[in-house]
Amino acid sequence: LPTVTCDSGTYLDATMGCIRCEIGRYANNSAGPPFASACALCPSGRYNIKTGQASCEFCAEGKFSSDDRASCGDCPAGTFVYNDEACESCLPGTYAPQALADACLDCSAGFYTGAAYGSTTCSSCDGGSYSQ
Repeated sequence: LPTVTCDSGTYLDATMGCIRCEIGRYANNSAGPPFASACALCPSGRYNIKTGQASCEFCAEGKFSSDDRASCGDCPAGTFVYNDEACESCLPGTYAPQALADACLDCSAGFYTGAAYGSTTCSSCDGGSYSQ
């Protein structure tokens, strides 16, 4: 029987040929056989813009990977990147002047957001009112 060796960035198909992974996918065959029978989708928070890759790149902080893992996207101001997967709106009392990673910033005492969700700034309380 002939021996087939697939390089990383490829998978072994049913015809015993090595096929390059598509954009957004990878295969690491460095451990040797058995070789991948399909390329895996890059994990959340990572992406791949080239075919035939053995690994995926991390998205920059404040960005998340697209569903097909072919790119990373920006979250809008007033949101944060949740688990490197999606944009989540800031909760009341928190804000994000630009998209942040993991959580929004808390407003200081005496300041409020003025919006239920997705605030980009905090405003000072009017005279005779307060915020903790």
